Amino acid sequence: GGTLQGVDINSSGQRIQYAETGLGYEQYAAGGFALWGKRASNSLNPTANARTTTVLGVTVWVDASGNARLLSEPYIMMGLETGFWASALRDQAQAVLKAQKARYDQTGIITIVTEDAMPEPPYQFYYYSVYHSGKTFVVEGPPYGSVVSNPRWISSKATFAWHVLFPSDYTQKAFDAVQGAVMPGHGWGAGVYEGSLRPTGHASLNTAGIILESIAFRKRTRSFLSEPIS
Repeated sequence: GGTLQGVDINSSGQRIQYAETGLGYEQYAAGGFALWGKRASNSLNPTANARTTTVLGVTVWVDASGNARLLSEPYIMMGLETGFWASALRDQAQAVLKAQKARYDQTGIITIVTEDAMPEPPYQFYYYSVYHSGKTFVVEGPPYGSVVSNPRWISSKATFAWHVLFPSDYTQKAFDAVQGAVMPGHGWGAGVYEGSLRPTGHASLNTAGIILESIAFRKRTRSFLSEPIS
């Protein structure tokens, strides 16, 4: 019916099907299917199953169900890979970045957030969301509701991506801040901790992949999948 469907298998082995409503990731995934000639028109809609809210005075679209995390990740990958095929997607991406700058403007803390592998227990992987379940700039492990106070970091990969997509004095400031995340011989760590700018360590394929995509975008000055989606 034009909407991407997710399927879970519960502990009893039952298949539970549901419509995907992960705002951002849903459009990113639908864009990939569209390039294969499989169109999910509802899921391509930048604001399907969405509502607006404000984060530090910036209006952003969020998942209407409240379940999806609002992160940099899907928007930077769309920008780097397929380009923003709808003006609403570009507007949302810029708003997500603007909300992060608003936190810096109000607190003095350089803020570039997304998901990353991190050394801290208990999860070693954390989502640092612009917005989730009524909270702004919240850090969680993979399980929903697993809110933690730390770690809080400036993401290397997200900084690279935002800096090539929407370069500004602020993205340059963030780019300068994450230079300490370089791991000679190993690439880049996940980032640097907010405030201290101490490197997090933990090089990962995910970090390396998005940094390499960012470099490709900078070199080509456009997304590297040129086929039109819409």
